[in-house]
Amino acid sequence: CYASSTSLNLWAELTLEDVEKSIQKALDFYGNKLNRINLLGGEPFLAKDFKLIVKALFNRFKVGVSTNSWFVANYDPNILRLFSYIQLSVESFNPKISDEYRGDGFFYKLKSAVKCLKNIEVPFGFNITLTTDNCTRIEEEINAACEMGANQVTLSRMVPLGAGVRIIEKCISKQELEFAMNRA
Repeated sequence: CYASSTSLNLWAELTLEDVEKSIQKALDFYGNKLNRINLLGGEPFLAKDFKLIVKALFNRFKVGVSTNSWFVANYDPNILRLFSYIQLSVESFNPKISDEYRGDGFFYKLKSAVKCLKNIEVPFGFNITLTTDNCTRIEEEINAACEMGANQVTLSRMVPLGAGVRIIEKCISKQELEFAMNRA
C-alpha cells in the first residue's frame, strides 16, 4: 500500500529474476550468515511469480511471509507448507474494527486463514498495527491473538502512507505508543 504514496514507480511486478539478483547481492554481502528470507509487500500472494519465488528460495533459506490474510485460505497448501512462518497483519480482533480497516469480510478471511494454517500445521503469528482504536486495549488484542493460536505477536505503528493516508487520524501519538508498549 505504500507504493501509491510516492512518485516512484513501485507498482512494477517483482519477478523471480529480480528476487534472484537481490538474493545474490545479499549473499555477496552477508555470506553464509543469510539463512532466512521474509517476503512482504503490499500483498506478496498477488505477485505473478510468487509460487516460483517461494519454491526457489525454499531450497536455500527458511522462508517467511507477511500477509494481510485475504488469500491464504484459498492458496495452494503445498506452497503454504514451504513457509517456516506466516505473519498475518491485523489491527484488531474485533470483527467490526477489523473490517473497518481492511475491508468488509476481512475478519472472516483472517479466521479462515488461521483455520487453514492450523489444519496444515504451518506456524503463524500476528502483526498488530497500533492505532487509536487499539492502543489503549493492546493487552486484549494480544490475548485474542494468543487465543487464536499465534506462535508470536509483534506490534507495529501505523504509517500514514499508501492506504494509511486515508485514515491518518488513526495514527497514534508518541504518548499512546509508549502507553501501548508499556502494557504489552
